[in-house]
Amino acid sequence: DGPDLLLTLDAYYHHDMHRGATATALNVHARTLDYRLRRVRELTGIAPGSTHGVRVLSAVVARRLSGAWE
Repeated sequence: DGPDLLLTLDAYYHHDMHRGATATALNVHARTLDYRLRRVRELTGIAPGSTHGVRVLSAVVARRLSGAWE
């Protein structure tokens, strides 16, 4: 779950939260993208598409992918 969810969020925000473009970029079906976004919400309690979610989760993804927490 972890790495796929991080990469999913990174792509989702990179593509301005457009599902079709994000799914295409990740080479997954739109339903797979929806499942991953639901999983993020289940694990964090934060909706990735909400204003709060964009602020918090995009910061977490950027720090994690930059290696700042390793």
